[in-house]
Amino acid sequence: MDARRRTVLASALLSVVPLAAGPSDAAAQQTPPQPELELQEAQRAWIAAHPVVRWTAIFEARPYLAYRSGPPEGIVVDLLNRAGAITGLRFEYVPSGSHEEGLGRLREGSVDLMPMLGITPERRREFAFTEPYASYALGIFTRRRFSYVATPADLAGLRVGVPYGLGPLIAAASPQANPVRFEDVAEGVRALSARRIDALVGAVPVVRYWILKLGADDLWMQAVLPEPASIGMAGPRSAAPLIGVLDAVLRRVHAPERRELVDAWMAAEPEWPGLLAGPTATLALATAAGTGWWLYRRRARRGRTG
Repeated sequence: MDARRRTVLASALLSVVPLAAGPSDAAAQQTPPQPELELQEAQRAWIAAHPVVRWTAIFEARPYLAYRSGPPEGIVVDLLNRAGAITGLRFEYVPSGSHEEGLGRLREGSVDLMPMLGITPERRREFAFTEPYASYALGIFTRRRFSYVATPADLAGLRVGVPYGLGPLIAAASPQANPVRFEDVAEGVRALSARRIDALVGAVPVVRYWILKLGADDLWMQAVLPEPASIGMAGPRSAAPLIGVLDAVLRRVHAPERRELVDAWMAAEPEWPGLLAGPTATLALATAAGTGWWLYRRRARRGRTG
């Protein structure tokens, strides 16, 4: 990947991982000396009583979470490693076979943390969350030879693939759609390509990754939902002090360090340069910056079928 494309993609990824506001001038890019974390007494007591943090994950979202031949990898895992270096906590991965199993472990307290979970009002009532550290634009994907979709309202009556956790957002944006739930994005991409569903809604970079990975060249993005999906680290209410500790750690990670994490995973994922190719990529980058919907509507041609 050439340097210019690496820089563009890194900037886009950083724009959807707002861990903390980074300084803009060159002198401020130097990471300042790291003082001891300012933690409450209850948070320090929790660390002392729980030196090992058991965590699980329920979906793959490269480059944030990736599964190869062993435990998960990715930016989120690197953040946990950074948290361990700062706090002395040891993070131990516990596999979960399904979304229900992973969330069940979190509810019953057999794991302490799910480091990547979509934040919804319902889940906020059930779990303790860090502040969002990522925000995904949600795209509406169809086959290329399909009716024009300009807004979520155009999903009315269609079979719409909904990856786990996005149901409330889809219901709010298009209450007359017929949702078809999938355990993960890859399953939804396969179903859309095989015509078992009419459309798929999902995080733009994640769906785009699987389109490239699976060679589903017959799929493209037609529109985006007005509201993005916010991602945070979640724990059972009993682990609320841990969530406070992780919030403090996330505030500690400065912009240069975040860029290093993104650069490392861009180099490790050869498919990611493909995200910069074509109009879908332009939309993905633009929506991450908050202007994608305006650009899309400007370029769209009404009545077009692909």
